Amino acid sequence: MRIGLELCDQFTAAALVGQDGIIHRKKQLDSYKNRPSEALLDLTALCRALPEEEGLPWEAVVELGVCSPDFGGNGRLTWPGWEDIPLAERLGESLGRTVLSESRVGSMLLAEGIFGAARGDSSAVMVLLDTGEGGALLADDRLGEPPYAKRRMTLVSDGASGWEDWEGAASLHSLVEAARREGRKAPESLVARMEAAEGALTPDRVLLAASEGDEAARQALDRYVESAAAGIAGLVRVLQPQRILLGGTARGDLLLPLLQRRAAAMLSGRCVAVPPILWGTLGEDAALIGAALLGVYRIGGM
Repeated sequence: MRIGLELCDQFTAAALVGQDGIIHRKKQLDSYKNRPSEALLDLTALCRALPEEEGLPWEAVVELGVCSPDFGGNGRLTWPGWEDIPLAERLGESLGRTVLSESRVGSMLLAEGIFGAARGDSSAVMVLLDTGEGGALLADDRLGEPPYAKRRMTLVSDGASGWEDWEGAASLHSLVEAARREGRKAPESLVARMEAAEGALTPDRVLLAASEGDEAARQALDRYVESAAAGIAGLVRVLQPQRILLGGTARGDLLLPLLQRRAAAMLSGRCVAVPPILWGTLGEDAALIGAALLGVYRIGGM
């Protein structure tokens, strides 16, 4: 058995995972972003509780992995107060086990490559549209340094596209902000009325409004799809993966076809094979599964 941990702004999660990718037990706590002094003891207790609640001894756990969208290049969290805490090392000492660390998108892609939508592919790239976090590359069932080349990317404007911060442009937050601006110009629009009624817009509400023909939502969505698809096409031209995977909390059934068509149009005539662009199939569990199995499938690491 292995344990995967996920540390995010909004929550902390842990799962007991078999080598077959099956989650046997999962628990979720509040985020420790603003509580670094409490984290080590609480995470240690959380990890030890997982096998115990399954009737297993601690000796059944052979390794752990921790992932976060906020790991810096040195493998430490970039949250205030966390900069001097080598979390994986400290947690390993506390639990008497090896603890590996990885970005959240890297862990998700690893799980999708072994058990999910990219299973059987020789290479795949994943982008999380919630935050624009992405550019993790999986090759030959391995996530790591060259020749397996785990990378995180930001695509910079070439002077023609005009998107200097692609990760920002690809985040669904930018879609919501664009819809909000369009709604202010058209107070009778559906997105404006949604915001007034609900108190906030969400990506799904913007997508729903656009699907119902709301012009303000459609204009915001068109701009978002243009920028997100440009980044996806850029990743294809540079890395030429067998598959592009997307993830996020938005409704993939509304967003995915638009991104597929626009990215394919941008790649047309460029002598580059257009890979399938798909939504991940493991959902939010992918991060925990991938983190738990870092030691099995990953080469290199943070």
